[in-house]
Amino acid sequence: MDIRQLQCFHAVASSQSFTRAGQSTLRTRPGIRYQIGCLEQSLGQNLFQRGHNSISLTEAGRLFSERVRGLLLDYERIVLQAKGIGTGEGGALTIGFLDGVLMQTLPGLIRAFSMACPGVRVKTMHVSLAHMFDAILAGEIDCGFAPTFEHISPVGIQSQVVLRDRMVAVMSEDHPFASRKNLSLSHLKGQPLLSLAESIGGLGVKWHKALCVKFGLDSGLTEYSPDFPSLFMAIGMGRGIAIQPRQILQEYGNARIRALELEGEDMEVEFVVAWRAEASSPLLPTFLQGFNRI
Repeated sequence: MDIRQLQCFHAVASSQSFTRAGQSTLRTRPGIRYQIGCLEQSLGQNLFQRGHNSISLTEAGRLFSERVRGLLLDYERIVLQAKGIGTGEGGALTIGFLDGVLMQTLPGLIRAFSMACPGVRVKTMHVSLAHMFDAILAGEIDCGFAPTFEHISPVGIQSQVVLRDRMVAVMSEDHPFASRKNLSLSHLKGQPLLSLAESIGGLGVKWHKALCVKFGLDSGLTEYSPDFPSLFMAIGMGRGIAIQPRQILQEYGNARIRALELEGEDMEVEFVVAWRAEASSPLLPTFLQGFNRI
């Protein structure tokens, strides 16, 4: 048993996927399977139940996972402290954040990281979704938070899912649809729509436009806003319907706004913490540990 096996086990246990575990640890899927196999052989226990398209922890795996999480966090702290002693400092980590995404959770996670690694200088930077991935690839930030659509991240980016959410139709309380429990996208044909400007919303706006084409909605009826407060002001004024994650609604919603469930598999969105696939910060593994507790 060695630290690589424990890291691979923790990645699989957290994501319940060999593929996603490989992405987050920068290893191949066969490499992940090999490390897990060696670990199970050394323990004499099956840690995972493997199905045709699924994987889950056994009871032994669940108990083992509870212990490994703390062990790996201690290991990362020791490594960082040792590097700090050798260099005279603990390094720096720059974190990009979006409007309305994990704003109730992120400050506490950053604080916990700073307490665990007191020698590290932590800087936060507000970045729009349109520029988040470019800022990561350019090295302006070490990691950032963003929604991804249809499970796709840009080339050169690694990511870890921290939250799965559903898109909802957001409208004024006096809209004719507001009394319904849910909607299908076909109901939105001919309706005025609201969205962020592409210079701010980036991938989210491209997804919105693709959705209009796929379901026959009139993208020419879309009014674009320069920021989230303006978008939700327009919604409350009855200017149209916006398709947004519930996560954003929790941050900017108000008593004059209603949210209806949207039918269909296309309505799922994943929020990820993302970083550069190559030359990423050595501090990232310790910072990412905190998201396994969300």
